[in-house]
Amino acid sequence: MYAAAVPSCQVPLLGFYGTRASKPAAACSSSAAYGWSGSQNYAGLGYGAGSAAESRRLQGRIQRAQQQRWDGGEGTTCPPVTPTRQFTRGGRRGVSLVTAAVSEPVSTTSGRVAIDNASTATASPRSLRVDFLVIGSGISGLSYALEAAKVGKVAVVTKDVAYEGSTHYAQGGISAVISPEDTVEEHIRDTQVAGDFLCDDAAVEVVCSEGREAVEKLMQFGADFTKDEAGNLHLAREGGHGRHRIVHAADMTGREIERALLESARAHPNVTFYEHHMAKDLITVATVTGDGASGEAGTMTTTACLGAEIVRRDTGETIRFLSSCTLLAAGGAGQLFPSTTNPSVSTGDGVAMAVRGGAAVANMEFYQFHPTSLYTGPGGARKKKPRENAFLVTEAVRGHGGRLFNAAGERFMAVYDDRL
Repeated sequence: MYAAAVPSCQVPLLGFYGTRASKPAAACSSSAAYGWSGSQNYAGLGYGAGSAAESRRLQGRIQRAQQQRWDGGEGTTCPPVTPTRQFTRGGRRGVSLVTAAVSEPVSTTSGRVAIDNASTATASPRSLRVDFLVIGSGISGLSYALEAAKVGKVAVVTKDVAYEGSTHYAQGGISAVISPEDTVEEHIRDTQVAGDFLCDDAAVEVVCSEGREAVEKLMQFGADFTKDEAGNLHLAREGGHGRHRIVHAADMTGREIERALLESARAHPNVTFYEHHMAKDLITVATVTGDGASGEAGTMTTTACLGAEIVRRDTGETIRFLSSCTLLAAGGAGQLFPSTTNPSVSTGDGVAMAVRGGAAVANMEFYQFHPTSLYTGPGGARKKKPRENAFLVTEAVRGHGGRLFNAAGERFMAVYDDRL
């Protein structure tokens, strides 16, 4: 199984797919996660399976999977399931499709199947079967859900009301090459510089080159971005960018994107929302192949994600969602820190579930935080919400030449970046 944290503006994305992989990625990079979220200083907007190309690839995977047979080996006896297979493209992604959990351990002549994170006791939680399970209802989860809904039934699980999340509060905008004076090459260079040349080259190229297409897709969903006097998209400039390339909706871009995607998803007959439902754990199945015991030489263990156990918050009921494909787009973990501009739902649930499920979680040091907030200290501005502890200062302020001073009235950013 593969997972990676993708640097993002206010929307840290953990892309996670139920996979049937022979081994975890040794050096899993951001590009291993089949999904992107809006990023300012790093790259442009890409999302879930949001582009037309990704939509076609997704549908192709499903169609090909439906034509394959269960590859458990000669003599394997398994309950009827949709065929399972790992699909990769250039070593960048691992995607597998499974439609039913094995209800009990199954013995075979060439391997053994064991159930992880799912009890086989008779008093099991009730189950719901869907084609796609999306955990999270921000820009990543909703845009993926809308693409997946073209080819199957989608369940969107979110622990609060659907709009409550980092996307709703993102302010500045989306970086994409829109202006005829701008180029993808310049955007890539700005991205690599802002990322200290530690960015995944393939991921940067995809996100920067597909940014315009992604913005146009959002507009098709109904997002109303700010226009200039000529009726063209108004492009702002923010920190880290050498060109005006920030598409925005006034200074509430995230709220507008969330509105458009949420209305589109609610109107789609293949998308069902489960608000106030909290994901507890992934349901995984481990298959051990070979003649020896697990861990011995000559054996290989593969793991597939079959869905997740979800808790309905108002009743405490546990519901087992079984899915062909599971996407963790559960947002960030800002609430783990004493000072954050993230909303209260950003508690790192998705990352924790991925780790417990055996995913190779990588690049956690690049979990982006919003770099600028206003601290008023004791006796300062009254909090609007009890848990509020930092007031976000939009990226646009720095993009327009804003300067930062400490309590002594001194500029201090030159200590961290010699370009100032």
